[in-house]
Amino acid sequence: MNSDKTTEATDTTRRSFLKTSAMAMTYMVGGKALLLTPAAAHAAQMPMKVLSALEVTTLETLCEAIVPGSRSAGIAAFVDYQLAEKPHNALLMGRYLGLEPPFAPFYQQGLAAAHQAALTQFDRPWSQLTESQSKSLVDQMFTDAIANWSAAPASFLFFVWRADACDVVYGTRSGSDAIGMPYMAHIAPSDKWLSAKELQK
Repeated sequence: MNSDKTTEATDTTRRSFLKTSAMAMTYMVGGKALLLTPAAAHAAQMPMKVLSALEVTTLETLCEAIVPGSRSAGIAAFVDYQLAEKPHNALLMGRYLGLEPPFAPFYQQGLAAAHQAALTQFDRPWSQLTESQSKSLVDQMFTDAIANWSAAPASFLFFVWRADACDVVYGTRSGSDAIGMPYMAHIAPSDKWLSAKELQK
């Protein structure tokens, strides 16, 4: 089997698992364990365990440019939660592509390089770029055209972040409905997002 087919088969298996698990993430709030989807965790502003505030805004903005809807779908909450997991439990695309754990340095170095690229070209962080500026940088990542990139190849990071973003956007009931795919989660999550106030009760 060639590498393209191997990657495709791996990704299909991973996506199937994500859909059947409903992408539930466990958070401890007030001594109680709560299962939240990435979108619910984002809506409730659950604290990050690994990523800094700058890394979160960079990841959200660039992923939004790659896969619209990924910010509200909880891309940062998803990535942060998986980075804090034990490597063999992580559902990040990087793990399935054979990255050596820990995975946090790979993501953080990539985000630092993306942040620096935004500063170099537009003199502002990625979260403050216009839509056209953000798209320009994403296009340059895709073709490895950003000079002095200081992390894993930009095109590889683009592929990884796009895969993670697609998982959070389309691995839910609403996401599946949007593309006409049946939603077949083993444990269906609540359609109602929990607010920060509700989580504190």
